[in-house]
Amino acid sequence: MSHAQAILEQAQQAKKEAVELLKEVNRHSEENLMLLNRCEAIVRHVLVQGTTSFSSQEEPAETGAMDAEKLAEAILNRSAHDVALGILQMAIECKHLLHVHVSYSPHTDWLYIYVCPQNTPYEYWQSEVRLFDDSFHFAHDDIQDLLAIEDKLIELIAEAHLTAGVQS
Repeated sequence: MSHAQAILEQAQQAKKEAVELLKEVNRHSEENLMLLNRCEAIVRHVLVQGTTSFSSQEEPAETGAMDAEKLAEAILNRSAHDVALGILQMAIECKHLLHVHVSYSPHTDWLYIYVCPQNTPYEYWQSEVRLFDDSFHFAHDDIQDLLAIEDKLIELIAEAHLTAGVQS
């Protein structure tokens, strides 16, 4: 085999590998788009009262379309209680990815949130790994603090979803 043929074969092999990598990138891009659509559906459901409950399947963009002013108004008018309920709903929705523990103490008016990996062995609570741990005091804390907790949870859920996609 000549040197030119060897180079040609290497180039063809590199092309095949590049095509396979491109297919993989496209697949991950589609999965990320589905995740973003799902997150948007969750946010819309939590922010806008009166929407129907969402299913685990993505809904078309036209179905959930809402003008930007209405969405902005809904965001601005969220109360701390609305955000807390949204956090609880995220905990329920993502239980297959992460374990988001949410508890409320009415006598102190504190909301406690912590996150553990989905495969956490709870037999020995001393050895449990917490990915996130925070609390919010309704009477004294600013809603921005609760929104920061919500943002962190969304980030952790997205990371867990990506990790789960890579592993499968």
